[in-house]
Amino acid sequence: MSLTQKSEMMLNLFMKLQRNNVYVKEVPSKFHQILDDAVSNHWIEVSSEGLCQLTSAGYDKLNQLLHRRPGHTQASFKKKPYKRRGLIQMAILHLLKETPMHGYQVMKLLEERSKGNYSPSAGTVYPALQDLVDKNLVAVNEEDDKKMYTLLQEGIDFMNDFGDGDGFWEEWKLRLQMRKSKEIGLLCEEFEQYHLEYHYATRLLVNDPEKMNELLSVLQTNRMHLVRWLTEQTEEDE
Repeated sequence: MSLTQKSEMMLNLFMKLQRNNVYVKEVPSKFHQILDDAVSNHWIEVSSEGLCQLTSAGYDKLNQLLHRRPGHTQASFKKKPYKRRGLIQMAILHLLKETPMHGYQVMKLLEERSKGNYSPSAGTVYPALQDLVDKNLVAVNEEDDKKMYTLLQEGIDFMNDFGDGDGFWEEWKLRLQMRKSKEIGLLCEEFEQYHLEYHYATRLLVNDPEKMNELLSVLQTNRMHLVRWLTEQTEEDE
């Protein structure tokens, strides 16, 4: 079996599992070697009852299989930088634009501006500050045995590139509320599933224009359902 064939079979198995968990006895024999490899790599977990399910690492592998390109190895897949602490870093830049301050002041003001939606910790704020210093967006100086952080022109230019204006804090508070919402978390999970199905379908149908047009129709129909629902919600609020 070639590497490409093995990858395609693994993709097919992973897609089946991300839709519904299946028992080992239900897995066709041609997938058994793929299943064994996936279990040994901790991509698939098998319960004592023989139920197979994708692990978190398995979902990462599935995304890699769906988005791989010829000639690209696993090392080519790099996570986008500035993601996890990006929201906090941008908030810090906005605070420092008002006035230089030390780390504790930053922590207290972040909590205050969040209106109770965020309780910053030293383990989050100080690494974020250091990252901004390393990127030459912020300068740090010792004043009265405290580190004082000052926004540099590079930091101002960085903020201007993002176009964050006077409405930043309202938007920041909203995004924090969204992060805490269980319902939005479930929506994000469902969207991830939808996204996986879309990429899987386009891979299967890339050489079948007629089927691709059918898929386009499905997506357009679903989008219009969503548009109609949103319109109804807007009209109810008016």
